[in-house]
Amino acid sequence: MLLSNDMIRYENQREWVEGMARYAELETWRLATTNEEYQPLVEMHSDRKFKEYQSFDNRWSRELDQISRMVEDEGDGRFYYSGMAQAYLLDQLDPSWKLTLAADPMLNLEDLLRQAMTVK
Repeated sequence: MLLSNDMIRYENQREWVEGMARYAELETWRLATTNEEYQPLVEMHSDRKFKEYQSFDNRWSRELDQISRMVEDEGDGRFYYSGMAQAYLLDQLDPSWKLTLAADPMLNLEDLLRQAMTVK
């Protein structure tokens, strides 16, 4: 896309910060859905909108649909989705990616994807 190095660094940083936040939010929800032993706080039962985390699949579908709509977004909102998508791709390609990132927080998600796609 002929971006300057500064713009590439900016996008990588925003994907890391905002995308990882979105990933953590959704991954926590997904894990609560898949773990039969997980029990929400008792106080959550009084929230009429709380559905025992069972609405994750619907939310995930909406998140995936939103990715294509964010392509033309000129603000930072698109980085929530591009970073989140990269993190979920990494889950599929290299389940140990979080350990690699923890060992070297200067890596960005694109670096990790590049590493994951390298034939070993």
